[in-house]
Amino acid sequence: MDRDYILGHVEDLTAQQLADAIQRGIVTVKDLQDTGDLDATKRKAVNKILSDLIVITNKEAEAAWEKVSKGDINALEEFVARYPSSPHANEARGLIIAIRNNLKKHDEILKNIRRNPNTYPPYHILDMLEKGVISRSELTDECGIPVSAIDNLRNLSA
Repeated sequence: MDRDYILGHVEDLTAQQLADAIQRGIVTVKDLQDTGDLDATKRKAVNKILSDLIVITNKEAEAAWEKVSKGDINALEEFVARYPSSPHANEARGLIIAIRNNLKKHDEILKNIRRNPNTYPPYHILDMLEKGVISRSELTDECGIPVSAIDNLRNLSA
């Protein structure tokens, strides 16, 4: 059904059909009222359907938010795309920004170590390893740091 058909048949369509058209963005309640063919009973029924839909959507969003891995940028982006008006959407957007910033910092740290393995003092490297900022495998595989040097960090930082 297109906009013209809906507006020309407001009195023939059910409240559910009109609510579906509103939900899909084809028409608005005001558009329907402006035709003069939307009686008060049907308008109330349409508004009730739309109101119930909002409650259902909010419950779905709450349930989805509980399941989202807050550290998974793809899951957060999917949540925002699916529930853009959820109260948690802004929180998800903030987490996405934070994760991207942390990834930039992470990449910068590894780049610095690759350029100069002595960029950070041993205690700082140990701290980053313990906090999971970087991993042993990243130091060995991506930065070319020997395993023996990583194992010896505690002796150097004492």
